[in-house]
Amino acid sequence: MLREVRPLLLTALASVVPQALVAAAPLTASSESLPSFDAYVRLFNKSYTLEELPRRRRLYESALREIEAINSRPGTLWKAGVNRFTDAAPEERPRRRSPGARPTRRQRAGLVPSGLPAVGNWSESGNATAEGNLSEVSPSLGSFRLLPKSVDWRWASGPIKNEAQCGACWAIAPASTLESHVFLATKTRIDVSEQAVTDCTYSSGNTCNTGGTLEDAFAAVVKRGIADAGSYPFVSARTGHSGRCLLGHGVAPVAGITGYVEVEANNPRALMEAVATVGPVAVGVDASKHWDYYQGGILDSCDDHHMVMDHDVVLVGYGEANGVKYWLVQNGWGADWGEGGFIRIKRRDRPVCGHDSKEKGAIDCGQCGILTDPVYPTGVHLRRHGGGHHHHHHHGGQDRHGGGSCAAYGCAGYAPSHGCQCNRRCEKFGNCCHDYRQRCHHRRLSSWVGPVLV
Repeated sequence: MLREVRPLLLTALASVVPQALVAAAPLTASSESLPSFDAYVRLFNKSYTLEELPRRRRLYESALREIEAINSRPGTLWKAGVNRFTDAAPEERPRRRSPGARPTRRQRAGLVPSGLPAVGNWSESGNATAEGNLSEVSPSLGSFRLLPKSVDWRWASGPIKNEAQCGACWAIAPASTLESHVFLATKTRIDVSEQAVTDCTYSSGNTCNTGGTLEDAFAAVVKRGIADAGSYPFVSARTGHSGRCLLGHGVAPVAGITGYVEVEANNPRALMEAVATVGPVAVGVDASKHWDYYQGGILDSCDDHHMVMDHDVVLVGYGEANGVKYWLVQNGWGADWGEGGFIRIKRRDRPVCGHDSKEKGAIDCGQCGILTDPVYPTGVHLRRHGGGHHHHHHHGGQDRHGGGSCAAYGCAGYAPSHGCQCNRRCEKFGNCCHDYRQRCHHRRLSSWVGPVLV
């Protein structure tokens, strides 16, 4: 079993992204820049027996050849590199969820054949409600449909999680999404327990192996609430097994939601609107190709024709670097993976679509299938002392017409010469945030540089 590696310290996640992360020009790397196996063992503080060393060396050298092949491709926008997975056997690499183990939204809607029982949406009372049609909702902004050129919610994100020995990406992605939404709604930082989601979503089975869906995870939070990681730590990362649900049985929930929204699938505009106006969105992706080796840049090498939706992550924004558009994604493989725990995935205005390799007849769109299954929580609230009384909060920065997020749209901004002001464009459309002064002040204190006033 691989030893855990101490995560690298993250630099401040401000809106000014370090230049090393912004560059999207073709990347190249030579074999001289990659460490030898002995140097790799020292670099990542590995510890092996003499009998195990030859096997690890062979695994490392095999991975190195693949990394060099990736980096030698002309015009590639990303760089492959070594990390703590490089000398791992396939079964030791990050565990993906099992596609087809749980009914997806398309199967529940009858769009894809499934021999699995139907699963409904959860209402706030905890009762399953029949689902006649696929519940796909895209935020509507009325006449004000101008989206910002870039969105970055990393300042609202919690610490990068690490699934380690438990294939619980389907639980980690909703937990990380909830952390951001709790902070945006209540200004309270909570390290949401991914163990609670892992244990309490399904009544049986080892969910580290059988996996789950984003919708079922959010439905369980509607029903049971969520605990903080301090009172409900992620022990499955070490054991590889889920456990008995402790929510309501010794562990009290600290926050909850009243529902969740399934953003219209395979629609890049709908996903951009959701992340720009609401906040981070949990999404499914195909991580079967090259993710293990990702070190930086804009990933553009997923198989566009045959996808396997085997991983769940959090979409925290989007942007553009050197003319290349990208989605900004928070992964759950630790902060020493990728760009400080994040990955940028190529974004197209007209996405390429491919056939799903597991759900026959289904179509997945976007690089790595990122447009296929976006979901975000609604009605975020704190639960005091584990009681049933809900303290509802609306996301700070909502405009007068309930349209979009003040921070994402740049309706409030701080300029040294003008102080805190409402964006004139927002005033024109009648959408200026009523609390823009507070938002501006918060932004200035956090050193988060907002969009330029226009």
